[in-house]
Amino acid sequence: MRPLNLRGAKSSDVTIGTSPISELQACLHSLAEPDHHLDSRSWLIKISESLPREFRHGLTRFAPLWARRRCRLMLPLSPPLDAEIETEIDRLSQLDETTFIEAAAYAIQGGAFDPSGALTQPADFVTACEARSFSRGELAKRLIDDPEAFRTSLVRLLEDSVEEFFAEEWERIHDRLRDEAEQTRSRLRKLPLAELISSVSPAAQVVQGGRGVRFDKFQDLNVPLRGNHVFLVPTIHGRPHLIIRGEPGFPVVLHYPVAWQRQPPSIDEVRQR
Repeated sequence: MRPLNLRGAKSSDVTIGTSPISELQACLHSLAEPDHHLDSRSWLIKISESLPREFRHGLTRFAPLWARRRCRLMLPLSPPLDAEIETEIDRLSQLDETTFIEAAAYAIQGGAFDPSGALTQPADFVTACEARSFSRGELAKRLIDDPEAFRTSLVRLLEDSVEEFFAEEWERIHDRLRDEAEQTRSRLRKLPLAELISSVSPAAQVVQGGRGVRFDKFQDLNVPLRGNHVFLVPTIHGRPHLIIRGEPGFPVVLHYPVAWQRQPPSIDEVRQR
């Protein structure tokens, strides 16, 4: 089990804040995989019953992007954090086409593969996705046949999601996430980097004399933080999942769950871990 690699990383590389597009993706994931999110059952039932049929069909078509592996396109792409949802969606719209295709392909196919193959060997990419499921194959084919039409449809779906349910939900939970981010920023000023990162999850443990952090649920984690922007982003709808993403060309993101009632760990509790 490999730890998160902190060698050469600095606390000044870390930014802590909220990301509405990340929380929107967490909502979409929980709608696609409700059995993983029993704590949100009442919210999921309420939202599912209120959504128009055609909109639900759109969510189903794009579900491979967020059902199993969260798409990197819907995590913060660049600083600053604490941006408005419209700003984050616009960043997605402005990505160069190659980066967009590779990030989408990585989520659609899943597993361990080089996403550049979606561009160099598109037929093989589509076939591999079809082998996983019909819906993945269809989505892969749409991406390869017309990536800009694919992007336009995805952006419209995200904008519709904001209008249909997310704007109201973000207003409800934003203060809780903002407070959590502020508490984590406070710990950043008092703790070494390894202890700060381990503080966001009870499954984390500082190892290698502070040069790494091991997360019990990750069997093969090899994300070097040195020289990268590192974003710590709290989530409510993402719980119980902790998401760590470190694809080349993007900031490293730790999307970590918080609870409504639980207080964050004290400095002494973090050090005891």
